[in-house]
Amino acid sequence: MDAADLGPIAVGFTAVIQFVWAVYLMLTEDGTEGTSTGSSFSNDESSSLCLDRACEQDVFKFLNARVLQSATFQKDDYIALSKYNAYVCKLLARFFSVGREKIMELKLATLDTVGKHMIHGKETIAVGDGRAQQQPMDIQPKPFISLLNLVGEIYQRQPNLILDNEDLWNFVKFAGEDQTSHWTLVAFLNMLTALVRDTHI
Repeated sequence: MDAADLGPIAVGFTAVIQFVWAVYLMLTEDGTEGTSTGSSFSNDESSSLCLDRACEQDVFKFLNARVLQSATFQKDDYIALSKYNAYVCKLLARFFSVGREKIMELKLATLDTVGKHMIHGKETIAVGDGRAQQQPMDIQPKPFISLLNLVGEIYQRQPNLILDNEDLWNFVKFAGEDQTSHWTLVAFLNMLTALVRDTHI
């Protein structure tokens, strides 16, 4: 591991902890303000703060690219991998059930950012033979697209958790609504393809 990677990795794992803690707080939200330590934050405020910070660091991209796709993770034993994958699937299912407002915020932010790129920059460029080619765009913020990619990647590893997963399919339906950009539409269709690949729908 390069020393230069220690910073981003530490930030990434901090975002994972913040995301898990935020989901836990949302699931246990009771509206009670303060704690025995005298904190003035309610669970709702704390969960929102943690979730905002996790999404600012694109926790979904980190989980997918730096954890699930890592050589260390891939080389673990099959039983352990199945457990880890199942834990992530269940974490996401809980997020779908309690984090709809945040997911909507991420979706709208991504669509808005893509729209601005479409207005102020060219979406395609011409190449030598006259064909159109996609112009690379760095879409920020893009946690919503990263979330779609993560969902497709992790759930295709646990197909037994797909068919009867009401939270997942509610998310799929919600994510597919009102698509106004081919960037998010392609990410959505890739996710959907991954979900149905090993299932009998």
